[in-house]
Amino acid sequence: MSEMGLIVVGAAGRMGRTLVRVVSESSGARVVGAVERPGSPELGKDCGALAGIATVSMGYSVVFGVTLGFGITLIGRAFADANLAVLGDTLHRASADVRLGATAARLDQTPPLETTPSRTIEVAVVGAHLTGQPLNGQLQERNARLKHTTRTATGYSFYALANTKPLKPGLVFDGRGAGKIELEIWEMDERSFGSFVALIPAPLGIGTLRLEDGTSVKGFLCEAYAVGDAEDITKWGGWRAWLASR
Repeated sequence: MSEMGLIVVGAAGRMGRTLVRVVSESSGARVVGAVERPGSPELGKDCGALAGIATVSMGYSVVFGVTLGFGITLIGRAFADANLAVLGDTLHRASADVRLGATAARLDQTPPLETTPSRTIEVAVVGAHLTGQPLNGQLQERNARLKHTTRTATGYSFYALANTKPLKPGLVFDGRGAGKIELEIWEMDERSFGSFVALIPAPLGIGTLRLEDGTSVKGFLCEAYAVGDAEDITKWGGWRAWLASR
């Protein structure tokens, strides 16, 4: 899954250094910038070194001066709310002697937030959702993770569908095609899967694909009626190979 990039304001202060340390120890997030007041003696220093950890050393992760107030705002992609809440709770607990609102109860005496592992679904894409293709953003928006690239089993035919925008292919199992069509397998949580499927227009849909290793996965298939006037591109072995040949 893509990491969240965080900018730390007041990075040379006590809370700022704590924030840099906590983020460096958290999965799914990294420091991409650090801000400090003009005139600070820490300007130009690596924020990781200031926090007492290994230097961040990313070029843009060096403290620079801007006149801003101090605060922490966590921003993530859609459907990342639970992860942001856990990271926010971790940052809050890193401060000393924190109380629960106006009460006398100590935050460190309450259980920390935990994310409930969500069930995930793997989906195979063969065309416009491949990495670098026009609709790949629909996967990225849902925090989908690319697992690996593989190919279909034999028995599949592959077509360039007519009158689609952007260009889309149609994968049909007819038992006769040479198959071995390149595809990518992406993984997303089941809540995101539902909204993703809702975006798919006819004649495409999600079915069960057989892979060259004998396993099965959910993935894009095309209704047979739509390939009557489509170009058979099975021999190219994949969408990107066919696009490159045009």
